[in-house]
Amino acid sequence: MIPPADRPEPEDAEGFFRRGNKHLDAGSFDRAIADYSAAIRLDPTDADPYFNRGLAYRNSGRPVDALADFHKAVAIDPVDANARYQRGLTYAALGVYAAAVADFSAALDLDPEHCGACFQRGLAYRHLQEWQLAVDDYTRVLEMRPTSANAFNNRGIVYRHLGNFTKALADYDAALRLDPKHEAAYDNRGTARLHLRDYAGAVADHTRALELEGPNAASFNNRGNAYRNRGDYAKAVADFNAAVELDPEDPLPYYNRGLTYRLAGDYARAAADFATACFLDPTDPDAANELAWLWATCPDAKHRDAEKALDYAQFACELTGWQDASCLDTLAAAYAVNDRYAEAARWQGQALKLAGDPADEAAYRTRLELYQAGRPFRDRAA
Repeated sequence: MIPPADRPEPEDAEGFFRRGNKHLDAGSFDRAIADYSAAIRLDPTDADPYFNRGLAYRNSGRPVDALADFHKAVAIDPVDANARYQRGLTYAALGVYAAAVADFSAALDLDPEHCGACFQRGLAYRHLQEWQLAVDDYTRVLEMRPTSANAFNNRGIVYRHLGNFTKALADYDAALRLDPKHEAAYDNRGTARLHLRDYAGAVADHTRALELEGPNAASFNNRGNAYRNRGDYAKAVADFNAAVELDPEDPLPYYNRGLTYRLAGDYARAAADFATACFLDPTDPDAANELAWLWATCPDAKHRDAEKALDYAQFACELTGWQDASCLDTLAAAYAVNDRYAEAARWQGQALKLAGDPADEAAYRTRLELYQAGRPFRDRAA
């Protein structure tokens, strides 16, 4: 056998291309790029070296360079579905989802059985929040690949976003029948069960996900929510603590732990966690709204702060364009704790107009009557 260092250099574009393929298969991306570049210099009319160099660029963390090569491959061979597909993947990696959809659609026009393009277009539609189009794509994938656990799991995610938790649950069940070790499907099914108020089932699913995945912040956070909703505050706090330890920069476990502390009557810790969540993500109105609500309505006077409540309530309303009923409800409570009852009643009326849930409407109406009578609201479970 001739040692690698003594092997002669390829003499033509095809030789460089083949050696580049070996480097690509071996994960030697820089060497593959060098060989594909040599092949392109010798024959710039062949789409294949551009295509494969694009793969090598993307695998080495250079998606912009990859995109340029896929552009060239598409220009040379516009009827190659895979070139469109790979360019679509690169657009998606760059977060340019509309362009990714266009390329996946072109790939499917060229090859209607291109399952990967259909699956990836569904993912891109999810990012664009085109939920029904995503459902349609995953359904099409399942017609082509009825044993795809990932397609069932992803369609379940879309159904969850659409608020159809029963259909989501059915898809997660199907995914787990096909792949009993699909950890993401367990986690997602746990979230669907939480919304369906099957708290014991949610805890079991998130526990199984943790067994399969190992410790991870998302599953601890999700199981903590399930524990909180079934009233097991100590276990909920323990899970949120674990999530914070694993990812101290994620605001969500702080927010959820704050909700748990508030329900448990530990208002000081609740306020601290909501404040941390606000600091970590100043663009999220939920933590600011909860902090304002606590300061405005806490049954323990030493944890009320009328001035801060109004400041944070107004901030949450600004973040939501003054169109979120929950934030306006909090703003009304903040005005009331500042003894500004006319303004409290006005904003409570606006919250009532935007309320979409009968239970919320009843609660908002009760608070409106309080403010009209010149009385503040005190949350029994602040």
